[in-house]
Amino acid sequence: MRYVYKARNTSGILTQGTLDAESREEAVQKILRDGFSPVEVEVQGNVRTILPGTVFGQGGRTNLNDLGDFLRRFSDLIAADIPLVRALQMVEKRTSRIALREAVVRIIGKVQDGVSLSAALASEPKVFPSFWPGLVRAGEISGRLKGILGRLSQLVEKEREAKARLISGAVYPLLILIVVFLIVFALLTFVVPKLAEVFTEMGQDLPLMTKMLLMISGALSKTWWLFLLVVVVAALWIKSVLLTVAGRLSLEKFLFRVPFWGEFIKTDDMERLARTIGILLESGVETVAALECGAQTLKRETFKVEMAKTVNAVRQGVGLSTAFAAAPVFSEDVVSMIGVGEESGKGAQGFLQWAEICERRLEYMTKTATALLEPALILFLGVIFGFIVMALLLPIFNMSLGVK
Repeated sequence: MRYVYKARNTSGILTQGTLDAESREEAVQKILRDGFSPVEVEVQGNVRTILPGTVFGQGGRTNLNDLGDFLRRFSDLIAADIPLVRALQMVEKRTSRIALREAVVRIIGKVQDGVSLSAALASEPKVFPSFWPGLVRAGEISGRLKGILGRLSQLVEKEREAKARLISGAVYPLLILIVVFLIVFALLTFVVPKLAEVFTEMGQDLPLMTKMLLMISGALSKTWWLFLLVVVVAALWIKSVLLTVAGRLSLEKFLFRVPFWGEFIKTDDMERLARTIGILLESGVETVAALECGAQTLKRETFKVEMAKTVNAVRQGVGLSTAFAAAPVFSEDVVSMIGVGEESGKGAQGFLQWAEICERRLEYMTKTATALLEPALILFLGVIFGFIVMALLLPIFNMSLGVK
């Protein structure tokens, strides 16, 4: 059976190729014997698809919380000098997610058979992010496995905090909007048509607001399936667009121009990229490998394309600040911070400073959005329900006043 693989050499440079093996485990062993650290090993013609929105761009049945709990417990045990296999066994017993637990059991078996931890992680690409094996391999070679695992745990925790912050700010308005939609739909579909019969029997000329409401209600109650069909078709079309690189680039180009939201999603990706690179450089990971790992954490295709160019430039000997300055998505102040860190011999500090600035900006934007969203929702609800109430009450008022 032929396998397609991606692996890093001792300098951290990513390479790819194909080989013949009876199983994935045998393929991993061959890659290791050649002096490479496997990152991805897949059967040819069955290349893994990267799913949007999952942790660090990694598909699979586990989520960010599962991986975060696993890594925190595992790194704490390794830091306490618990033997590797024993630490994995202890973590496996406390893992509730079935997919992750089964993967840990398989990893324990491989490690007991003499396979390195990085190779064992590489054999589970559907569970663990693709850049984890390379980082662990770097820790194994340099003797800094404890530090690498601790830093990796910090990365996941930061990601969890960012996700929790975003969810906490979005849950309340989303719930309000869903409830409002259901109430308005019920009113227009079931209540207003009944009142329309009453207004018809009254035989009086209806106000413009009431006519508009009855027209909307009539269209919705008779052709609600058409509205549903439009929503489904639009969702399928958006999904098909997101499956192509060109489609994602076009959509992102539009989203980046949306006030506030465009800046938010840009800063979100930049914070993740900067913190990943900074932590890895601080942990002693080679520059190109750190940049590649950082690029794999990006969610937006626009930044992935630019980072690929940046990584290639650095690999060819271009300085960090020069390579980042060539990409239009990185601002001058970011390039300056990277340049100062590069000149002082502390490249990690420039990226970590960049990450802190992005994190503070995200916190400020989240608080601002949360503070403005509540009054905006109240105003929106007031307009919607006010229109419905006035449209229903005006004919009654007119009738009571004898207006025809």
